[in-house]
Amino acid sequence: MFRCRKSQGVYDQCMLDNMGLERPHWGYFSKAKIHDTKRPKPPPPEIQVYPDATPALPDDYPRHPNKYGGYYAHQ
Repeated sequence: MFRCRKSQGVYDQCMLDNMGLERPHWGYFSKAKIHDTKRPKPPPPEIQVYPDATPALPDDYPRHPNKYGGYYAHQ
């Protein structure tokens, strides 16, 4: 194949003549493809529940104002 690649048009014609392969249309490899299969669908992932999760902060916990204003100041 490296002997065919002097320009794209010549390469495509060489591939068609020698191997019978046509160049796929633009965007072919980026399209979603659906395959028909008899395999069952994988089960959805289980949601992990942690029994010793950290509880929320109490309401009287000291909260300091944000430095330089809000959190999303640069958006």
